[in-house]
Amino acid sequence: MDAPLANPISDLRDSYGVVVIGSGYGGAILGARLAQGRSLCILERGREWIPGTFPDNFDDIVKAARAPHRPLGLYDYHIHRDVDVFVGSGLGGTSLINANVVIQPDNDLFDHPRWPAEIRQDRDAGALEGYFAAVRRMLQIETYGDDLPALRKLEAHRKSTRARGASYADVDVAVNFRRYADQPNHVGVHQRLCTLCGDCVTGCNIRAKNTLYMNYLPLAKQRGA
Repeated sequence: MDAPLANPISDLRDSYGVVVIGSGYGGAILGARLAQGRSLCILERGREWIPGTFPDNFDDIVKAARAPHRPLGLYDYHIHRDVDVFVGSGLGGTSLINANVVIQPDNDLFDHPRWPAEIRQDRDAGALEGYFAAVRRMLQIETYGDDLPALRKLEAHRKSTRARGASYADVDVAVNFRRYADQPNHVGVHQRLCTLCGDCVTGCNIRAKNTLYMNYLPLAKQRGA
C-alpha cells in the first residue's frame, strides 16, 4: 500500500502561522498556495482514504456512511427542505466521491450582488480566466473522446440530444484517461489510467481519478504543509 499523505497526530504543533480548516477544494487550494514560506497545517475532520481502501461492495459502502456513531465515515448525506446534499468526509473532501465534472461558470453568474466586488473586478480585467485556467491545469482536465472505448451511456445521450434537435458536448472531467500510465503525475504522485470500472462516486481505487489527494494536497505537503 502507498505511504500515507497525512501526518500522524503526534506531529501536530502547538501553533502555526496559518491553519486551514478542511481539505476540500477551498482548503486544499489555499493550503497549496500559502504553504510555501509559511508555517501551515491543514486540518480535516475525516480520515485518510488511500486509493485501494475505498469501499467496493454494497455492505462496505453502507458501513462507510457518516453518522453520530461513525464520525469517520466517508459518505455524508444531508437532507434539507429544498435540496439534499451529498458530501465527502475525508482527506480530499468531496473530490473523493464526486463525478469530477469540471464546468467553468458563465461570466454573468458573477453579476449577482452576493459575489464580492473584487471577484467581478477580476472577471472584468480577465484575471479570473487565468485562475480558472490554472485550476484546470492542476486538476489535469480531460474529455472522454472518440479515441477511447465507446460507452453505451454516452451514445445514448448523444442520440437523445440529436433527436431533440439540441447540441451535444462531452463534459470535461478530472480523470486520468491518457496522461499517466502507471507513472508519477505532474506533482510526483503515482497514477494509473482509468479502467472504466464505474467506481468514481464510491471512491477510485485505481488512482485514475484526479481528486485533490492527487494534486493540490501533495503539492501543499511538498511546500511544507
